[in-house]
Amino acid sequence: GHKPISVSHKKIVNSSVFSVEHTLHIEKNTLADLIRNDIHVVPTLIAIKNYTELIEGNSAQFLQDENYKYANITSNEGMWKPFAQMLPEMKSDKTSMFYKIKYASEKKKVSKFLKLGGELVAGTDYTNPYIYAGFSLHTELELMVDCGASNYQAIKAATINAAKCLEKSDDLGTIESGKFADIVILNENPLADIKNTRSIDCVILRGEVIDNASINKILKDVSESYSKKEEAIKKSEEAMLKEKTSSKFS
Repeated sequence: GHKPISVSHKKIVNSSVFSVEHTLHIEKNTLADLIRNDIHVVPTLIAIKNYTELIEGNSAQFLQDENYKYANITSNEGMWKPFAQMLPEMKSDKTSMFYKIKYASEKKKVSKFLKLGGELVAGTDYTNPYIYAGFSLHTELELMVDCGASNYQAIKAATINAAKCLEKSDDLGTIESGKFADIVILNENPLADIKNTRSIDCVILRGEVIDNASINKILKDVSESYSKKEEAIKKSEEAMLKEKTSSKFS
């Protein structure tokens, strides 16, 4: 879970928690204790990476992301855009350097945890800015590999390790007789290149095959739905502004 500020690292590592979310909440000298007590780490590297980019004023690259069309309108208007506008205003040499150093520090922490024999769990900390449910998980796995995880370790982080943390490993996490048939079929081998987790041919959900054409249809429907909602909000805002302007000069 999330480590409360009032709780010491010593208490966390000696507790019965299954995992610790965000390496930001972990001290380097407690990594070995986490492993000893079989506590997994969910680093959420993509979250701090995105904040580091936003503080530099690089919000344009996020708006050009091919997954932006799948952004939930509530998340985008309520949190993402305000953050994208606010963070660059906070930029200074000091804050810029802080985020860069912090991100580098978290990556080193993950690397050390792996070298000590620790087990990671994949998580993205959605709904933080420009983190997309599902899509960003692939990026998180790639960032884990950048920190020194093998492709196999990264895959385990999103499958059996996650199932163990949820105490669902009897039903999920591996392909075995008696477990739920929740499987992603890929066109390319992710053990050769972790980016191949994106080469999805089809998904089997509870034994039902969802082919690529069906997946694309679902994504298209989501994109169109969000686009219509965004257009409706814009029209509403324009109408309110027009009414306000009219009443001001009447």
